[in-house]
Amino acid sequence: MPDVRLGIIGAEGSSAEWIAALSEEESRATPQHRRAAGGSGAANVILTAVCDRDCDDIGPVAARAGATLEDDDRAMLIQHKLDLVVLATSPAARERLIPLALERGCAVIVEPPPARTAEVARKWIEEFETAGRPIWVLSDWRFDPAMSPCRDSQAALGQAVHAAGQFFAPLPTPMRWQADRVRTGGGVLSCGAYDLLDAMVCALGMPSDVLAVLSRFGRSTSEPYDTEDCATLLLRFADGGAATLAARWGPPPFQNQLYLAGRRRAATIARDRVTLFPAVAAEPLDEPFLERPLNSPASAPAAEIAEPEVMTRDAVSPRRRIIRRMLEAITGSDEAEATSGSTLRDHLPVMAVLEAAYLSARTGESEAMHLILERAGIRE
Repeated sequence: MPDVRLGIIGAEGSSAEWIAALSEEESRATPQHRRAAGGSGAANVILTAVCDRDCDDIGPVAARAGATLEDDDRAMLIQHKLDLVVLATSPAARERLIPLALERGCAVIVEPPPARTAEVARKWIEEFETAGRPIWVLSDWRFDPAMSPCRDSQAALGQAVHAAGQFFAPLPTPMRWQADRVRTGGGVLSCGAYDLLDAMVCALGMPSDVLAVLSRFGRSTSEPYDTEDCATLLLRFADGGAATLAARWGPPPFQNQLYLAGRRRAATIARDRVTLFPAVAAEPLDEPFLERPLNSPASAPAAEIAEPEVMTRDAVSPRRRIIRRMLEAITGSDEAEATSGSTLRDHLPVMAVLEAAYLSARTGESEAMHLILERAGIRE
């Protein structure tokens, strides 16, 4: 299997996490080679070049990985014959790098949020699909075997009808481009809670309406920022389903959790585990609920209720995981089709929902998704 030449373009130190993920992949390999998938016939990824602006510490990290350190990202794409490039940059910076990467024949991985608008994402999708090159988005959950309630909610839960997500995290340090609304397009909603929102939309489908309230408290920090640090989102679905998402950057307690309810079962998803609750046949109520005694059971006796099924989430780094899957796609592995699922096209629905959310926050009104999709040229 031929080697795959990888380049990483970051900003303000963001490339270091990708280099570390490659090092974890095969610590016994030579400094320059990192095995990207198991098996003697698997492809190797060669970390060829790294460019990370505004970071003086990345040089030694790149050198230990056996990569050439470049100070010009566009020159790096031109001078090195790369098969795959990771763009760990702001969405704004990608708008000048992605056309060149495609022109050079590179497959591309981007970090979320993948673009500033759904329209830009749609254009990239069309260009890459026309050229026959993959463009994927880093995902915390899409390749995790335990995340079946999101990937196939119908089979795991029955029809998904309700979701509630909470993302409470400390203010990022450093803020990088998350501090700049122009470079990013948003703050905690798009740069922090993106994976939760993506999982909700994947499980319940495209909402019919989106209502959002965003605010910026400007908590004490050495870095000024103009993006939102607090967000509340309400999604309404045509089939009667509903979802809520609360997100903030700030003080403890910290939380990153999603609750999903289907017509048969429910699940809670945390950073380290997925808990799938068994189906329970509810007994019909003989009297109005408010008139029932507080201790009166509204469902089957506890003895008949099975224990919840707890699945441990994959501990493999999401960066390591997506590089492994991308190499399977690039090299034509038999597993490539089965392991795809985080292409930019897969992420287009959540990009449209984000756009609706930021518009709703400006107008103070619920936004209809069909108008957002029409504006972005997206067909449902």
